[in-house]
Amino acid sequence: MRYFLPIEKEEVVLKHLQGAIQQCLSGEAIPALDMASLLGRINSMMRSHGAVLGVMSRTCNHLMGEAVLQESCLSKMLLTYEAVRELQYLTDNMGRLNGQHIQSREAKSKVVSLQEADQQVCQIKEPDADVENLFVSDASDVTAFVYGADGTFLAVK
Repeated sequence: MRYFLPIEKEEVVLKHLQGAIQQCLSGEAIPALDMASLLGRINSMMRSHGAVLGVMSRTCNHLMGEAVLQESCLSKMLLTYEAVRELQYLTDNMGRLNGQHIQSREAKSKVVSLQEADQQVCQIKEPDADVENLFVSDASDVTAFVYGADGTFLAVK
C-alpha cells in the first residue's frame, strides 16, 4: 500500500515550481511570501513523495529564512544556483516520487537486543551449515536491499 498525492494537486505544485525557476532564470527576485507558499506545499507532500523533498528544498528554506530575518516577510529574495538546481530536480522527478510506501507499525518498531544482534551477526558471518534461506537485509525508508546466502543481490522497492 502507498500514499499518493492526487495528480491535480501535484500539477499545481509543478506550476508553482516552474514559475519560481523562470523568475530566477530571468533575474527577478521572488517575494519571500511566494517562496514560503511554495515551500509549504512541498513540505505537505512529504508523506506521498518522501523525505527527499526536504533535502531538495533545503537551500530555498535557508535563503528564505535569511531574507526574512534580515528584512521581513515582505522582502524579496534571489535564489542561488544551488537553490534553482534543487527546484529543477523536484520539477523533473515529481511524478516519479509520487507513491511512497505506507510503513506498518510492526515494520518500524522491530527491536533487537544487543545480545540478539551479536548472535545474529555471528550466525551470518560463519554459519555452521549450508543455509538455503539466509537473507541479510539493509533496509531504509525508501528501498530495501536484500543479500542472499548464495551472493545474489536484490533491491526491493
